[in-house]
Amino acid sequence: MATWWVNQGSKKGKPQNKIVWSPLRNKRGASQWHWETMWDAVEGDKIYHYTNSFIVGESLVTKSAVKSRNPYPNNDMWESEGKLLEVNYTPYEKPIHKTKISADNRTKFTGKNGPFNANGDVQQGYFFQFLPS
Repeated sequence: MATWWVNQGSKKGKPQNKIVWSPLRNKRGASQWHWETMWDAVEGDKIYHYTNSFIVGESLVTKSAVKSRNPYPNNDMWESEGKLLEVNYTPYEKPIHKTKISADNRTKFTGKNGPFNANGDVQQGYFFQFLPS
């Protein structure tokens, strides 16, 4: 089973952390590689949910990604068609600040496909493979 990292823009503990959704294409009609990775997540995979400098919880994928309409009807930032992962989300009672992950561990998961950049900072993007199966 693989482990994933999702950068979600919501506040800690908000309900939208209970699903993982991304558009199929951006407003220019192009796909984004960090959205496409959602198709690779399978039932039983673990996801760490990150927002506002904290890992706020984790989830287990309960169903692989399916095509879905945007579940956030008041958010027209994205196209209406996308993909959705069903997850069983568990919020952390005490969210973990990103600096609690050692620099050595962060730099192991750098580059285009990892959640961290070469400096060990969280990379801009959405859904990254953190640990392969």
